[in-house]
Amino acid sequence: MTTNGRGMTGFLHPEGDYDDPNGGALRRAVYSRLRYHFQYQNELLLFPEINHPKLYSVNISGGASSEPSFVHMSNLFAPHTVDTSLGEMAVARRSIQALQPKGGSGSAPVPGIKDDDGSWCVRAHPSRAISIRRAELDLFARLYDEPGTAALEARLPALHARELLGVLEKFAAFPRRLADISDETFSTDMWDESSSQRNGTIRRETRFPTELTSLVVQGPHLYVGNPLFKTPRAICDTDLAHDPIDLMELSGRLLATDQLRPVVRPQDLHRQDASCAMGVAVRIHAGYRLCHREMLSQAGNARCSAPLRRRSRACACRRGGTDSATTGRCWRPRLLLLPAGGLQGEKHRDGPCIQWIPRPTPHPPPYGT
Repeated sequence: MTTNGRGMTGFLHPEGDYDDPNGGALRRAVYSRLRYHFQYQNELLLFPEINHPKLYSVNISGGASSEPSFVHMSNLFAPHTVDTSLGEMAVARRSIQALQPKGGSGSAPVPGIKDDDGSWCVRAHPSRAISIRRAELDLFARLYDEPGTAALEARLPALHARELLGVLEKFAAFPRRLADISDETFSTDMWDESSSQRNGTIRRETRFPTELTSLVVQGPHLYVGNPLFKTPRAICDTDLAHDPIDLMELSGRLLATDQLRPVVRPQDLHRQDASCAMGVAVRIHAGYRLCHREMLSQAGNARCSAPLRRRSRACACRRGGTDSATTGRCWRPRLLLLPAGGLQGEKHRDGPCIQWIPRPTPHPPPYGT
């Protein structure tokens, strides 16, 4: 982008430069010139020839400035959301709400990614337009990037509303994280669905398991603190062939239908269970694990999953103790997972990604127990 001090340029392009771990030098040049960044999802097919979940952005830039200052908006589906939100933000700045930098309590609630009818929400709100300066970039660098990353090279999270800046500040200030016990934890994919079928460990078969030890938990089973979210249909040939489970109608011992069945004997499964990590042989199923989906929903406004003690998609284990179960409490509320999956276009939650998560102090047992 080349312009004089008073000129402006606009580019529409796929997202990528804002979340590339190796793109710090490019972001340093971009942030000093960026004035507006509007990140869209193509769900309303504004570009019919492009796949509907595709992320792209409108970027308006000017001459280089000594200090970064731009307006950032994410989770957009239609241009009029931008126009109206910016207009309402300007009105709010001229009102008493300008004294409330993290969003005024007197304004209407911020609309979500989808509306009450399940349609993609295009309603405007002044809090959707977020002013980003050096302080915000420094906050992002502390949360999302390697220690010591400069503010001007920070990756840019897809924040839905201005109020979430306060949430990120709480996370950044939390004194204990999983990274503090990185020498005592490790992550594993458990059974990889493709390779485990090829080597004869599991086979595809939609069925009702008769006992918990034969249940193979997959991504669709998990949602917000809920290991019984969806169940596969009898003919389950796509990732959409799952039906929601009505938790109000469940009996106390219902097991969800699964699509994969262990082929080897239980004693052989336990032998396969041994993994070498942290310098010792660890029996994964012998202790508590925090299990979660590996794939992240780009459009979902709730990206957390449930701590389980059975086979699952991916899990983090700790040698000894129950901190993994304790940490699971942090994964249940919706807002607490936004920083983990908030980078533009991020699709995987793996070991390095979860190391920033706060590690709360385990609650002491009730008095007298």
